[in-house]
Amino acid sequence: MKIPTIYPVTCHTRHVGPGSTFVAIDGFKRNGVSFLDEAVARGATTLVINRSLQGQIACPPGVSVCFVDDCRKELAGLSSVALGNPSKKLKIIGITGTKGKTSTTYIIEYLLRQVGYKTALLGSIRNKIVDDQVESTLTTPESDYLHVFFDQCVKRGVTHLVMEVSSHALALHRVFGIQFHVVGFTNLAPEHMDFHPTMEQYFATKTKIFSQVHPNGHVVINCDNEWGRRAASGVKNCVMFRKTDIELSIPSLMGEFNKYNAIMAYLVCRKLGLKEKEIREFLKKIPGIPGRLQLHVLKNGARAFVDFAHNPSSFEAVLQTLRSLSSHLIVLFGCGGDRDKKKRSAMGRLATQYGDIVIVTSDNPRDEDPMTIIRDICQGVTKDVICVPDRKEAIARVVTFSRPDSIVALLGKGHESYYLCGGECYRWSDFEEISQY
Repeated sequence: MKIPTIYPVTCHTRHVGPGSTFVAIDGFKRNGVSFLDEAVARGATTLVINRSLQGQIACPPGVSVCFVDDCRKELAGLSSVALGNPSKKLKIIGITGTKGKTSTTYIIEYLLRQVGYKTALLGSIRNKIVDDQVESTLTTPESDYLHVFFDQCVKRGVTHLVMEVSSHALALHRVFGIQFHVVGFTNLAPEHMDFHPTMEQYFATKTKIFSQVHPNGHVVINCDNEWGRRAASGVKNCVMFRKTDIELSIPSLMGEFNKYNAIMAYLVCRKLGLKEKEIREFLKKIPGIPGRLQLHVLKNGARAFVDFAHNPSSFEAVLQTLRSLSSHLIVLFGCGGDRDKKKRSAMGRLATQYGDIVIVTSDNPRDEDPMTIIRDICQGVTKDVICVPDRKEAIARVVTFSRPDSIVALLGKGHESYYLCGGECYRWSDFEEISQY
């Protein structure tokens, strides 16, 4: 899928072209004002800067400067207006929560496509317009990209867009101004605790999405989750469900957690006008979801499952499912660098609780020393583990330990096709790697 690389409004200089507006947002590592000269050199004719810097920024000749209270909100609003407010021409379905966003959006988009709608998908696995796909590195991209993406959807005749909505996107106003026709709240569990200081603040951020529901829209909430029950309080047009409310037959999806994802997708699609009978029939035929308990059978007969589980709650859910399938469970995993360090020991404890053999390896160490991360993980282990920092070597070791009745769990990277280390991005796929054996 070819998305334009030059945007009318953007926060990144690589998307600046003649006549662009450059918005200097405050990033995680550097403030956008550091790139004003580069933006002007690339052709920006308008600069948007935080009001706190008024009087400190010299205005280049021929360039307009606008000072605002919130650059991130302005980025979203200006991007939308510059492209004719494309989000208003689409029915947008937003799924938020800690676990299940990717699978739920994948199922919803599949169902809408089966009944004949032209659809688009925005999420962790890929961004897709009709049948054209691009890889995704952010659960919810920055707002300038979003509105360019929406514009391309409108031009391709898309009617329904399904997207994951992360807590970062809500906190950083990436989805500011977007109205959702249906919102799904899957669950809430500790995650991103390096970004959200407390669960209460994490919850408050997630529930901001309810204020962006279309006046005639609907909200679907999993009320088996305690935070879901809290979220449902006072929400208009809310459909609350429990796992036991609806029975669905989906041969390709394993695990109790996927029952929740399927029910959520079912109820969202019912609110979008799909008929119960057609939903049930299409769910029976849905293919597996990339990187979500994705199966490869090894040459020796062992079954290997690749899954994106990368926090304690999703980790335990997957391990419980796989533990029930075999008396010999081999677990391989690592933890991402520059992310929540508190979860590392907890994941070490869970891996050794469920696994017969555990190999601790690297998973996107980014700017951290992989061995430091591995040592943090090992603080929580309850029995001996094997530490193999090189993920390629670790997967090869897993294969040597496997036998025909084994289940192999390769956890953490799932659908990802890259490995981030030392400021570099390398091509990598767990599924491709294990498929060699």
